[in-house]
Amino acid sequence: MRVLAFFLFLFSFAAFQPASSRFVPTKNDTCSDRSGEKVCAWYHDQGYCSNESIHAVMEETCSKTCGFCKP
Repeated sequence: MRVLAFFLFLFSFAAFQPASSRFVPTKNDTCSDRSGEKVCAWYHDQGYCSNESIHAVMEETCSKTCGFCKP
């Protein structure tokens, strides 16, 4: 049930943003947590960072906390 709630939250976050405000990574971007440190720490503690079914979402929203940053 928690995973379903998480998916619904992320979908609503991504689906209702104007296209111009959506994250598009570039070579100059620094690795950061778009959802904020506290939120990403909670996601990490819940195991979302290691959940393969939502890997792409977590990589976009919590790169730093989840350890997805490329050197």
